[in-house]
Amino acid sequence: MFACSGSRHLETRLGGRAMEDLRAEAHKVDGRWQVELLLPAGRWTVEPQEGQACDLLPNEPRATLRWKVAPDRWAQQNRPFRFDLVGASGLRLSFSVIYPNSLPGGNAMVDVWRVLSGGK
Repeated sequence: MFACSGSRHLETRLGGRAMEDLRAEAHKVDGRWQVELLLPAGRWTVEPQEGQACDLLPNEPRATLRWKVAPDRWAQQNRPFRFDLVGASGLRLSFSVIYPNSLPGGNAMVDVWRVLSGGK
């Protein structure tokens, strides 16, 4: 994922089919940034690669992933937040979030970047 105020997006393909664009919104809640990402359709579990607490809010057909980011963590562009989505069939999708180098003034759109690696 990549946080930005522009209109960038990435079309991800899975099995030759275009996946939905994943976009999240970030807004201030009690001095921290709360990011909410609408996940692709299906059942997913989330595996963050650092101690970031994430909430998975179930909904059909698409769940929402929510996490909060402290301002000092938001500013660490050299250390992206990485997490995996694991599907019921074992499919693993890895994602990366690079927060912007300055805090946006209000709401921010967060675009999702898929990390292409040797996963399933």
